[in-house]
Amino acid sequence: MDITYLGHSSFKIKTKTSLVHLNSTKISIESQEGKAKEITGPGEYEISGISVIGINVNKKPVYVLEIEKLRVATLGNMDQKIDSGLVDQLGSIDVLILLPSQASAISEIDPYFAIPAYEDNLESFIKEVGLPNETLAKFSLKKEDILEDQNTKVIVLDKK
Repeated sequence: MDITYLGHSSFKIKTKTSLVHLNSTKISIESQEGKAKEITGPGEYEISGISVIGINVNKKPVYVLEIEKLRVATLGNMDQKIDSGLVDQLGSIDVLILLPSQASAISEIDPYFAIPAYEDNLESFIKEVGLPNETLAKFSLKKEDILEDQNTKVIVLDKK
């Protein structure tokens, strides 16, 4: 799985079989055949081998995607503090995509990797979370790359 940052709150996730576009309000999954399906709200979906769970939090969507045995969560533009109920609904998360204003969610969700969707405030986000960070053009990850006892690392992706 390869994740690239398109700017604002938009990301592209390339898998072996699909292309996923996500932003703060919706997800679009395009199969190899070029067929696209858009998800804009709560529910459970299975598209091109990708499982998506949409959770409604105060009328704002939060999504968990299961892609190539990895669990990716995006908090969208949720503007409230994470509570234990939502943490339980999300389950174990490998990659968390979030806005800099959602920095406190990292300690609650405890992902292996956190990727900020930033336009500004990146330096203050990095300082606030106080976690090791790395800047990359794209983030490539396989389930086998994750060590069970590793701490959260922030991945800052260059804008495309």
